[in-house]
Amino acid sequence: MFGSILAITLAVSGFAVLISRTQKSLLKARNDLERMASIDDLTQVMTRRVFFEHAEREFARAKRQNEVLSVLMLDIDSFKHINDVCGHGVGDLVLSSCAETWAKALRGHDYLGRLGGEEFCVLLPEADAQSAVEVANRLRKLTEELAVYSQSCCKQVTVSIGVASLTELDTNWQTLLNRADQALYRAKNGGRNRVET
Repeated sequence: MFGSILAITLAVSGFAVLISRTQKSLLKARNDLERMASIDDLTQVMTRRVFFEHAEREFARAKRQNEVLSVLMLDIDSFKHINDVCGHGVGDLVLSSCAETWAKALRGHDYLGRLGGEEFCVLLPEADAQSAVEVANRLRKLTEELAVYSQSCCKQVTVSIGVASLTELDTNWQTLLNRADQALYRAKNGGRNRVET
């Protein structure tokens, strides 16, 4: 009788260990999947979806608490030319170098996301228009200091940046983003490597 109870106890203990390991493996796999879905693999910044989730939440908070909020739209200048002349490997290096440089220059509670291609967005909670322009100019200058080398080419990297700050006319996150996008368009058309509001 004692032997049967011992065997059953050992079997149950073994199953408990197996279940615990399986749960840990599943939790790790889930965390890995969440990270893959939220972080852009190449640049290691937020994906568009996750960035927009944070942006919408911050927009609602800023409106509700009557706080300042600014957004920067960044577009790496002549990126297609870099890819065409230097190759996609160099283009990838430009993207990852820019993202790393910008992430290091931002405050801990700022948000940086890759919207797609060579276009990025920065959300600056608690930053008014003047502060946002200062941040944009700092990012532009840091980008201008980047040079990417490969066997076949050396390219200086520049970025155009559009800036918009929250106003009472902004009814949702998209209206604020659209104004930053329009400012980016003016920066591109104004000669690139510049900041526009």
